[in-house]
Amino acid sequence: MRTDIVKVPALLLAAALLGSGLPAAAQGAATGEIRRESAAAQAEVAREVAAAQAETAREAARTHREAVREAVRARAQVREAGVSVLTGDHVVADGEVIDGDMVVVDGDLTVHGEIRGNAVVTGGDLLMEEGGRVMGDAVVTDGELLNHGGRILGEMRTLAGNEEHVLVMPSAPHAPPPPQAVRVRHPSWFDDIGEGIAGVTSTLAFALVLAGIGAALVFYGLPYLRKVSDTVRLHTGRSAAVGLAASFLVIPAFILLVVALAISIIGIPVLLVAIPLYPLAVVAAFGFGLLAVAHVVGEYTAEQRGGFDFRYRNAYAYVFFGIGLLLAPMLAGHLIGMVGFLGWVGVLLQVLGGLILWAAATLGLGAVILTRAGTREAYVPRAYDPVLDGDPLFDAEPVAREPHV
Repeated sequence: MRTDIVKVPALLLAAALLGSGLPAAAQGAATGEIRRESAAAQAEVAREVAAAQAETAREAARTHREAVREAVRARAQVREAGVSVLTGDHVVADGEVIDGDMVVVDGDLTVHGEIRGNAVVTGGDLLMEEGGRVMGDAVVTDGELLNHGGRILGEMRTLAGNEEHVLVMPSAPHAPPPPQAVRVRHPSWFDDIGEGIAGVTSTLAFALVLAGIGAALVFYGLPYLRKVSDTVRLHTGRSAAVGLAASFLVIPAFILLVVALAISIIGIPVLLVAIPLYPLAVVAAFGFGLLAVAHVVGEYTAEQRGGFDFRYRNAYAYVFFGIGLLLAPMLAGHLIGMVGFLGWVGVLLQVLGGLILWAAATLGLGAVILTRAGTREAYVPRAYDPVLDGDPLFDAEPVAREPHV
C-alpha cells in the first residue's frame, strides 16, 4: 500500500513535465528525481519484507521453544513416575541422570550417563560406554549387552527364547575384556529325579553305617546297650531333659575344658589330646543314644506284634528295624520329591525326618549320660533270662517285665 502511494506522485510529476514541454535539462532532472524516488520505494519495500520475515522467524522460534518445553515437561512427568518407556534407539548422554527405570523397545540403548534404576532393552542392544552407570539390574531380550567401560551394579541378564544367560562383566572402567556368558539351565523334571536318587542313596548309606555300628555294639556291648535303652523306656522325660540340656552345654563345656587345661602346666599335654577327642566323644555319645532309641523302637514294635517269634525278638532285629523306622520319613521324602508337583510334600517329610532323628539322638544322649554310657548297673534293674540272654543272636526279652524298683 505504501509503495503505491509513493509511485502516484512520481507519475503525476512525470506527466506534468512531459506535458508542459520543459527543456531537456529540466526533463533530465525530473527523471533523476523519479529514479531516486523509485530506489527509495524499493528500499522501503525490502525493509518491510525483511521485518515481516524476521517476525515470522521469531514466532516460529517461540512455537518451537514451547513445544520443546512441553516435551521436556511430559518426559519429566514420565520419569517422576519411576519408569521411562521409549521406542527406538536412545542415548543417555554424558552427565544426564535418569531417576528411575528405563525401558527401550525395538532399539538400542547407549548409556554415557547414569540410570538410577533398572535398564531393560527389548529387541535391541544395551551399550555401556565409558563412564556410564546403571544402579540396578540390566536385562536385554533378543539382543546383546556390550560393555565398553561402563558399570552395572545389579544383576546382568540376557534372554533369548527359552535360554537365559547371566553375564559376568568386569567393573574396571578401562579396557575391559569382552563379557563372558554363563548359561543358566532351568530346573526340569529330570533334575527332581536326580536329586531324589541322590537323597535316597545318601539315606540308605547312612542307614547301612548305623546298622554296621549297631551290629558291632550288639555283639560287643549288648549289656550297655540294654541299660541305655531301658533308661529311654522307663525314664523318657528325664532322658529328654538331660539330653536337651547337654546339647546346649556341649560347646560351653568344651570351652571351659580348654581354659581349665590351658591355665595349668600339667594340663597342656592333656589339652593336646582332649581337643581332638572331645568332638569324637560327643559324636559317639549321640550315635550311641540314637542306636539305643532305635533298639527301643524295634523292641516296642516286636512286642506289639504279639506272640513269641524268634525271628523278630533279638537285639539285632530290634536295632535294624528301629533304624529303618527312624529313617523312613526321610527316605519317603526323597522318593516323593521325585514327583515334581509333590516336591513340597517331600520337603515336609524330609524336615520331619530330620526332626525325628534329632529328637531320637537327644533322647538317647540323655540316657547315655544318666547311665554313664550303660555302666551304671543299679540304675535300671532288669530281669535276666538265662535261655534267651545268653546269646546276642537270641536276645528275646520277655514281653512281661518284672517291675522296676
